[in-house]
Amino acid sequence: MAEAAARVAAAAGGAAPDLVMQQRFCAAAKRGCDVTIIGMQPACVAYRQFMQGLHSEPYAIKATAFWAIEAVYHTAWASVLRNAASEELKQYSHRWGNPAFGEYVQQLRFHADEALAFTPELLPQARKVVEQVADLEVDFWGMAYNEA
Repeated sequence: MAEAAARVAAAAGGAAPDLVMQQRFCAAAKRGCDVTIIGMQPACVAYRQFMQGLHSEPYAIKATAFWAIEAVYHTAWASVLRNAASEELKQYSHRWGNPAFGEYVQQLRFHADEALAFTPELLPQARKVVEQVADLEVDFWGMAYNEA
């Protein structure tokens, strides 16, 4: 299973698989899914390109994007946690929906806001980045429902 995770990670950009990724591949294997034969979906490609594009952006834009991504995760998983998630989803909802992660997200927001306070000319770009994250997240999660 770890080999499959490594192959998919290599296809996704060469990143070494982490424990969470390996757990996801193991969960897919339990359901009889061979994730190594599936190419990257368009929504995943678009998100990857967006993330790669952030490398050349100013810190304030990177910080804003990172906050927005983590805020989406926290908001979504906190909702799952509040609404009596199934056992299968509890591991994820506890990881990203817990109050401590929410505090972390607030710290990220503080840092992004602080960086933007020093570069107010970047505010329009920061707003656009937050909108892009929202659109990318909708498409990314839509893959689960074959909508992306």
